[in-house]
Amino acid sequence: MSTQQTGAAPRSRPSATLMFGVLAGTIVALVTLAFLWPVATSDAHDLPVGVVGGQLSQSADLPVESTSYPSRADAVQAIQEREVYGAFILGADGPEVLVAGADGAAATSVIEGIGKQIALMQNANLTITDVVPLSAEDSTGGGISAMGFPLVLGGIVGGVVISLLVAGVTRRLLALAVYAVVGGVLVALVTGPLLGILGGHFWGEALAIGVSMLATASTIVGLNALLGAPGTGHRGRCGGHHADRQSDLRRCTPIPVHRWTVGRDRAVLRSRGGGESGP
Repeated sequence: MSTQQTGAAPRSRPSATLMFGVLAGTIVALVTLAFLWPVATSDAHDLPVGVVGGQLSQSADLPVESTSYPSRADAVQAIQEREVYGAFILGADGPEVLVAGADGAAATSVIEGIGKQIALMQNANLTITDVVPLSAEDSTGGGISAMGFPLVLGGIVGGVVISLLVAGVTRRLLALAVYAVVGGVLVALVTGPLLGILGGHFWGEALAIGVSMLATASTIVGLNALLGAPGTGHRGRCGGHHADRQSDLRRCTPIPVHRWTVGRDRAVLRSRGGGESGP
């Protein structure tokens, strides 16, 4: 005759429930503060820019650090090589501002604001030229901004799946490498040729995306290896109670359930005097 332990799963004490709720809310608040504090409190200063045909006014306290270039072409090359964020071309026909829209709105708005001040002092028209623009399909940068969440979520999902379904250090490392390569290439295909959000070098973008997803996934896998996965990594237990039947073992053992795993646990249960009926 088979025996089976029954009973309700242990419940958390009210004090522990309140403590973990407060702890989780505090963690969310700290993470939010860490991400938003630089955005809310930072100001532009010592922004590297180029100047052609003159010097910027020394009387005004400008948040830039200027470097002189002999020609407009040299200034454009410096922007494309990310030596400066923008450049001011000072000429008799009025100032021209060279910006890199792909660097983001923060730096571009500062440089354009200084250009408007120069044009106002010279009583001239201002010309703004974007030498490194965003792609035509994502001219506002909204697509790039929206990419952050799916990349983080994808890294978390990849790390959780590998932690739960892959056993062994070498096999997990191999799974992480394959995940990074496949994920980086596929996401680069979606954001590049398919949607047109990214318009640069395809393999460079795939490498950057893959590395970013690998960083998140490997962190999850490493924490799982270090701390374990409560509720998923204890073979032969479900809800705090021993599983006494093969069906319970299949339900409670982490996927995939191998035949040798079930047979071994059944033998352990027999040795404990639990007994079992059925095949």
